[in-house]
Amino acid sequence: MREPSVTDSIQSVIDSGLPLAVRCGYCPRRVLIRRDRMAHFAGNYRICALPLVCSCGSKDVAAFILETPDEAETFIEPNSSPGGPAQPGAWRPIF
Repeated sequence: MREPSVTDSIQSVIDSGLPLAVRCGYCPRRVLIRRDRMAHFAGNYRICALPLVCSCGSKDVAAFILETPDEAETFIEPNSSPGGPAQPGAWRPIF
């Protein structure tokens, strides 16, 4: 798993077949954003410019690029947030 560089695009994540990992810096939520949920950002849209906000309201989020399928399972840990792991729908883009 690595932090995205300024040249990493959403399309490169979609092409990799792996979800985008996102962690909130304010609360313990961690989610995986599936490829189909990123499709409307495809093209040259940069990951570092992806406008995300946590369901807690925080804009202090960090995105990570997964490099192997095993990293997806280890990124989401049981009980990583109150009530269990957050679901992908807990994150929404801000326009």
